[in-house]
Amino acid sequence: MEIEIKDRKENKLFNREEIECVLKYEGKTPDRQKIREEIKNAIGRDCFVVLQYVKQRYGENKADVYAKIYPSQEDARRIEPSYIVARNLGIKEEKKEKEEKKEGGKK
Repeated sequence: MEIEIKDRKENKLFNREEIECVLKYEGKTPDRQKIREEIKNAIGRDCFVVLQYVKQRYGENKADVYAKIYPSQEDARRIEPSYIVARNLGIKEEKKEKEEKKEGGKK
């Protein structure tokens, strides 16, 4: 997996950095956690990465990625909608698992 940063903007109002990049990969599209880790490695500092979107290109092993980089998770929680933060932390999947367990017990 390789990341090529196309555009990098600093947004001082929200205390974040916004990055547009192209992700090159082999096989299936990597999951959000792996993409976040790769962006952290490309930037070279400890931060909290929020993926806004990952759009695959048809017929290519590339994806367009838009990410917002915050100095801490608390800053991201204060600014970003809760569903975006949950999606990036994997909390949404845990809720689905709990719902499935509840449904399984009712049958």
